[in-house]
Amino acid sequence: MASTMETRFTDKQGQYLSFIYYYTKLNGRAPAEADMERYFAVTPPSVHQMVLTLESKGLIERTPGLGRSIRLRIAREEFGPLAPMVFHEWGVSTTEDIGAIVFELVGAGQLSARPEDVPEDFVTGIDLPAALAAPPEAKAPRFRDA
Repeated sequence: MASTMETRFTDKQGQYLSFIYYYTKLNGRAPAEADMERYFAVTPPSVHQMVLTLESKGLIERTPGLGRSIRLRIAREEFGPLAPMVFHEWGVSTTEDIGAIVFELVGAGQLSARPEDVPEDFVTGIDLPAALAAPPEAKAPRFRDA
């Protein structure tokens, strides 16, 4: 018998859902379609079609014409199991890897950082695979406070 996860969305759709979830979690705001275009290296129409597909399946909601309004409508437990696969595909296995991504985004002008922010802030000792596998009700690990 197929699982709900297999029948609700494809692996590619799951990658977009995971991206939306983690982008929002890391940045405190939803991604713009342009963020997804850059990350997935696809065209604007491809991303827009994916957004429309996810919306028609009831997986996300958004306000047309309002930027960064995408919100997930599914629970983390439905797509969370994809996170380790997605992070593996991205080559992310440590919090230091996440720091490298953040500082690449800072360097590209997509995120901002304070002068005292450094990649070493992401050296946490947190077991990232274990944190990703933690049940949704578990508290997310916090990074060093500024």
